[in-house]
Amino acid sequence: HTPDEGSRAPPSLAADPDMMEVGRVDGGNFAWGRAHFGAWCVVSAPLVLGLDLSDRDALAAIVPVVANPEAIAINQQWAGHPGRLVAEYFVAGDGALPVQLWAQPQPDGALAAILLNPTAQPFRSAVDLALLGLSGSGSWQLRDIWNREDAGTVSGTIAFDVPATDSQFYLLSASSSNS
Repeated sequence: HTPDEGSRAPPSLAADPDMMEVGRVDGGNFAWGRAHFGAWCVVSAPLVLGLDLSDRDALAAIVPVVANPEAIAINQQWAGHPGRLVAEYFVAGDGALPVQLWAQPQPDGALAAILLNPTAQPFRSAVDLALLGLSGSGSWQLRDIWNREDAGTVSGTIAFDVPATDSQFYLLSASSSNS
């Protein structure tokens, strides 16, 4: 099962969104496999690979994803909540799969957020920080988890610009002006 919006669970109980198929999703699409891994991280699901480890090519392709220390740290942090579905956005003309925004509280008031775009079209949106449960006043440091680099600061809204079958994964931390 996946966690409901209001669910809370102790660290000994894990979300169970089924099998993680990084490297085997959508014909081996790197970006979508990475999105799959990020979704597991945000809901603090067990990171158990469903992959033939003797397939060296497949393994080499996914190591940059599954060995990302920042994504793993988000998965392993516990702030009393396994992550929640914040919003769904339906893309006109692109079937029934919605773009999903998930968030998970992190220690010290930080928040991990991932936008998953399963559609065949790029998706762009500005999301109000209040929707994520963050104060609209002040600024937040933005850390790009996939690229493992700082991505500036945001206040009021956060902009997502996600290519087709891909994701954006951020950690938002209170800037020093919020403290």
